[in-house]
Amino acid sequence: MRGKYAATAAAMLAAALLAGCGGTTAGPGSSETSPSAGGTSGATSVAVTALTVTMRESNQATATKDFVLLCDGATPQAGSTVPDPAAACAAVAAVGVLGFGPTDPKKACTMQAGPPTVAVVEGTVAGRPVNSTLTQRNGCAIAQWQALAPLFAGMPAAN
Repeated sequence: MRGKYAATAAAMLAAALLAGCGGTTAGPGSSETSPSAGGTSGATSVAVTALTVTMRESNQATATKDFVLLCDGATPQAGSTVPDPAAACAAVAAVGVLGFGPTDPKKACTMQAGPPTVAVVEGTVAGRPVNSTLTQRNGCAIAQWQALAPLFAGMPAAN
């Protein structure tokens, strides 16, 4: 008797799984769509990385340089205003959202200081929020700055 119920349950599970193997249905807010009858996709690319960068020569400086970076993965999208969008998208994709976080307070950093340049970066990286102020106050911060250097093109950086 127990085997009969197990066989029935297995058949129902298999049917349910096979029913889910059809085409993909995009939900509200999804960038995924099913192909049209013509064989092309109606999907539009969504910039999953969208950043605004405000650069100042120092904390006291009032003049700023403002840039926008829009990327789908490591691919730049229209509307990016950084000098080299491809290099900036690649750099951001390489470090991800963690590349904008604070440096590890337990890590020993050299006491060298770079230029007083400040970058305020806001937006999203791979769909995750970013709100970061980056400087070159020590060796760890300089390494973080250098990893994102294409995003800060044209601003002084430590050698």
